[in-house]
Amino acid sequence: MTTILIADDHPVVRDGMKTMLAAVEGFMVAGCVSSGEEALRFVKTSCEPDVMLCDVRLGDMDGIDLYSRVRRFAPNVRAVFIAGMPNAADEARAK
Repeated sequence: MTTILIADDHPVVRDGMKTMLAAVEGFMVAGCVSSGEEALRFVKTSCEPDVMLCDVRLGDMDGIDLYSRVRRFAPNVRAVFIAGMPNAADEARAK
């Protein structure tokens, strides 16, 4: 079972991702958060997900920076970044 944390500041996106992923055998959405601070708190106190599905532009924090912070105490977490407006600089930073 692959556990997933969804981090996006738009409720419609979070709910849609959760609904889609819940329908996939082998995936379990461990949590949904709306900010970088919530994501940090979730990983520190609830569980270390296998994957963090993360918006590049969260309201309170850059998603790529958030991933770097999460990996300091949860080094096995992997990330998939989503962006409404893709940008080459963000793509380079995310690699």
